Amino acid sequence: MNAVFDIKRFISLEKRNLLTHKNQFAYASLIIIGYFVFSVLLSFLIASVGQIFLMGIYPVCYIVIACAPGFFEKGMQKNNSVFDFILPGSTVEKYLVMLVNYVVLLPLLCFAIVFLLVQLLSVIPMDVFNNIGDSLLFIDKVTWGGYLKMLAFQSFFLTGYMYFKRYSFLKTLLIIVGVFIFFQALSMIAGMIVFGNMEDFSQASQYSMFMEMERLDSFQRMESFTEVLPLILAICFPFGLWVVSFFKLREKEI
Repeated sequence: MNAVFDIKRFISLEKRNLLTHKNQFAYASLIIIGYFVFSVLLSFLIASVGQIFLMGIYPVCYIVIACAPGFFEKGMQKNNSVFDFILPGSTVEKYLVMLVNYVVLLPLLCFAIVFLLVQLLSVIPMDVFNNIGDSLLFIDKVTWGGYLKMLAFQSFFLTGYMYFKRYSFLKTLLIIVGVFIFFQALSMIAGMIVFGNMEDFSQASQYSMFMEMERLDSFQRMESFTEVLPLILAICFPFGLWVVSFFKLREKEI
């Protein structure tokens, strides 16, 4: 029997994990269904506002999936009991089971629920719902780019879950906000150092943008680069944090 990975052990672990995580899947489903029902009811009262909320069903779905590891999982001190450690499975198998849950199964469940809800929306005999149903087409809203970016954020919360024993969701969220504020402040300070004040920096940015737009070929090349670069980062970034969280899990089991 392979000590690192065995397909039978992996399937057994996955079956057990589905049973132990059924509540987490139920919570995610209830959040999405609850948001959708609230938006539909709001559409009966204030049609324009309700439509705006309905258009947010996919962002809500992405947020639920991205935050799931830190929000739905129990603390590491509770989850990693003696029984969990003596399960017949390697660290690789246990970590792959966790990835399958959050990278494959949970997104499939959430997007399937949204797809069914959108189909039910078209059955309601109201013009406002028929019109918005066309704009909520599944194929237009769920893209590989959006999915990869969601995985990048999800990998943050997964790593935070591995490192923080308590309140991993809040601590990871604060770190993400803190990093964002730090880089925003750093860019503003750099702009003030170079241009003297923010007004000159803003004018220089607008001037640079218009100059680039006049050079159409250069602008198109820059635009294509800025579209590809986030996708490359979204592919590479999760793998790096997955490796970090895997070694943290292995460290806890030693």
